[in-house]
Amino acid sequence: MTVIIVGYNGEDLSQHLVDAWKLNIGNLTKTCPSVRCTINLTSYGVYNVTIEYLKVLVFKSPVNISNSTTIKLRVNITKVEVKLYTNDTMPLQLDNFSGYFDVNGFQVPFDKNTPVYLPFGTFRYFVSFSNINRTGSFTVDGRSTRLDIVLPIISSAEIVFRTLDNESPEGFNASLTLRYGERIVLKEGPPLRDKYSLSYPLAGLYHLRVDYRGQTVYEGDFTIDKNNRRVELKIGVFRRVEIRVLTADNRPLYSDDISFEVVSPLNDRMKVTPNQDGYFSLEFCPYNWRYTLRVKSNTLGEVFTYDFYVKSPSVEVQTELVSTYLRVSPGGSAKLPGNLSVTLYYISSSPIVVKVVSLSRVVDQVNEPVGFLPIRGRYRVVVEYAGYRWTTDFDSVAHGILVVTVPLFDVRISAVDLDGNPLYGCIVALRVGQPSRLVFRDQLRNGQAFFSFVPSDYGSLSVNCSGLEVLSASILPKEIEAGSINVTARVKTFLVTVKGWFNRALTGANVTLEVKYKGTVLTFSTTTDSTGTAVLRNVPLPLGSNVTLTVSYGGFSEVRNVYEGSPRQEVFLDVFLDTPFLKAGLYQTVLLLATIVFVAAASFVVARRVARIATFRSMFEEGGYFEEEKEGFLERLKKLFGKKEEKEEEEESLDIFV
Repeated sequence: MTVIIVGYNGEDLSQHLVDAWKLNIGNLTKTCPSVRCTINLTSYGVYNVTIEYLKVLVFKSPVNISNSTTIKLRVNITKVEVKLYTNDTMPLQLDNFSGYFDVNGFQVPFDKNTPVYLPFGTFRYFVSFSNINRTGSFTVDGRSTRLDIVLPIISSAEIVFRTLDNESPEGFNASLTLRYGERIVLKEGPPLRDKYSLSYPLAGLYHLRVDYRGQTVYEGDFTIDKNNRRVELKIGVFRRVEIRVLTADNRPLYSDDISFEVVSPLNDRMKVTPNQDGYFSLEFCPYNWRYTLRVKSNTLGEVFTYDFYVKSPSVEVQTELVSTYLRVSPGGSAKLPGNLSVTLYYISSSPIVVKVVSLSRVVDQVNEPVGFLPIRGRYRVVVEYAGYRWTTDFDSVAHGILVVTVPLFDVRISAVDLDGNPLYGCIVALRVGQPSRLVFRDQLRNGQAFFSFVPSDYGSLSVNCSGLEVLSASILPKEIEAGSINVTARVKTFLVTVKGWFNRALTGANVTLEVKYKGTVLTFSTTTDSTGTAVLRNVPLPLGSNVTLTVSYGGFSEVRNVYEGSPRQEVFLDVFLDTPFLKAGLYQTVLLLATIVFVAAASFVVARRVARIATFRSMFEEGGYFEEEKEGFLERLKKLFGKKEEKEEEEESLDIFV
């Protein structure tokens, strides 16, 4: 007789038995490997039949066995469908899973494609999906033929990274480690991506750490579940940090003379170049990292370091450098001379030349940019001019300007003579320095001379008129700095009045002053005007000089010594008769008049004698007597007039020496 077993619902079990089943009929027991089992019975009748499958009693009932050769028994074995779902809001059925039921020590496997047939009863199950294991119990009976397992996973999750400045971290040279409990779920990088997708992740608490070259830039926990399928995390790094480098006076630091380098905490060195607004940028800067900005001045050859912390995407680094101008102005001159040079030194371990300015022409002042200098540096400005060297030291740069005042002054020389009148035509010389480094010369005009670019120093002043020094004085620096020097020279103006008899002015009289000093003889000459006055100006009178006044007029002259205390001289000449053809003194005039009277009288006598002779001539006939008388008379007249002329010449010669 053949016994065939079928499932509780009549299912064909031929392909689904995982082990043999045991058949008990009466006193007969047989283990059957398939759904068909043949057993030999000796007789017909009602037998107590039990069937065990996987040590579970699946059938127990009396069975009437008649002459039939085959009986079919419905056992308590049924098909159980196992389905796995995600823990989403709308659960998603899972495919790639595997598991088994533990039925009295027998493992009955199942998966999506392998159905499982189980005896009735309560059994533990084990299911595995993507390294996720789940266990539980399930009771199989005629009504419970489906096992729905909801795993603590969701269908997918997404982890999105953003930087602190809300940018993508794509390309950041970092790695991440994602853990679920002690299990590493994800480990990637470097570089870091901005988005990671997780397929069927477990719901629950995750721990994430992001490392950048051994330094943790993010570490934290977050939850993934059906309500938190997308997790956005901000890692502690800025994608782009704008760094502005400022001077000490808050202006952009930008110069071709300066090179910049940034040193990271990991000792990475990055060459950077700020733009004209002082900005440069760094990529992927972790939060609160301390960077060092190295600023190197190529001119100074010195590196200045400044630390800054990255706490925002915009950082300002204020340096101690300042854009500096060198301003050189004259102390008292209107301008600076063309042969002046200025040298700026930066005092470090040794002086470094920062700037050299050489003037080739006269300028108002030097206002020269010298680049960016440390505000607390030590500086020295050296100004050189005509052998002079002025040094000015600074221990800081105030307001970005190094101000130097050169002690050069415009000096006005005002010179007057002993009468207080302005000198003119004289040469004034100002010598400055010991020995005389600089000599300034000019001709006095209306009593004044102007000298530019005179250094403040001890000096001397001299005035030379007509070749004679009439002034020599020492000059103090404060007098040069005052810009005006007033002097009185030993120069005199002489006023000579020449008059004759009756206080009559003598016009055209020659007036000569002769100055003798140490072997030098100077002569000053002029003539009197219509008022009989002669003016001799700018007559030098050095101490110890002798002055002689000579006045001459038509053969009359006077010589006298004069002194500076008597500049007005009145000269009387014995001019009684003053005509264009004849000039004579009083005595000469008297003699002349007497001579004229005598000559007139003599002429009258002669005329009468001649008339008388003519009468006699007509009376006498002898011409010889007449001739003798005539010649005798003429001889007497000649002798008389000859003696008269000799006497007048002697008187004239005596008048000259009076």
